[in-house]
Amino acid sequence: MTPKLDWVRLPTNWIREGRLNALSWAGGNGAGNTAALMVLIAIAHTTDQEGEARVTYDQLCLATGLSRAKVSEGLKILVSRDIVRPRTSRSTFRLVGFAKDRGWGKLPAKRLYTGEAISAFKDFTLRKAAQLNALKVYLLMVAFRDNKAGVALLSYKKIAQLAGIDRNRVRQALDLLVCNSLIHIESFQTLSGTRPSVYRLIGLDPFLHRGTRSEENLEGLFADLVAEATQSPGLPVSPE
Repeated sequence: MTPKLDWVRLPTNWIREGRLNALSWAGGNGAGNTAALMVLIAIAHTTDQEGEARVTYDQLCLATGLSRAKVSEGLKILVSRDIVRPRTSRSTFRLVGFAKDRGWGKLPAKRLYTGEAISAFKDFTLRKAAQLNALKVYLLMVAFRDNKAGVALLSYKKIAQLAGIDRNRVRQALDLLVCNSLIHIESFQTLSGTRPSVYRLIGLDPFLHRGTRSEENLEGLFADLVAEATQSPGLPVSPE
């Protein structure tokens, strides 16, 4: 089921509303919640232009590296949280909240795969909270990524609030995303002299970076992003 597209639309309103908080490691549900987000990403990679995916259990197992039992558990969680809805047709699912013109973010697709499997998931054992935290942070970056600048600007405080993870565990989650080739971390100097970090999703717009755009142009985009985040109470601000 290797995607043909470089990226797909992922509904993000539920992420921006803080509903990732409900997918926690506590209560013995951590492994299932981790599996749920892995399955969500794999389903999203197969969606059509209407937000529907026709994908079998076998394909989801190949893409995620999960057993059928864990894929089933993950699907049940996604359905119970109203993130994915099963359709009447066999092995067909719909992403809740899907709309072409609003409320979505670019989720990297084709470049995440080696053969039929998502490369970053090969070492995911479902035994560590850091893996769940990393997936939640990754989805936050998809939801808050600025398309013009090509990056997401999120403070540790805002990540902790929206993902429902301890602020002291944010760095560990970011390191895991970097090690698994899912993000790049960059920094830039603002006019005030601060150097906030921004996050670039690997597999998206590979020609949009400092080497292909003038430094002045990129700094302007980043400055606008900081200003927008600072002035909008619902948006993240630069890292503290």
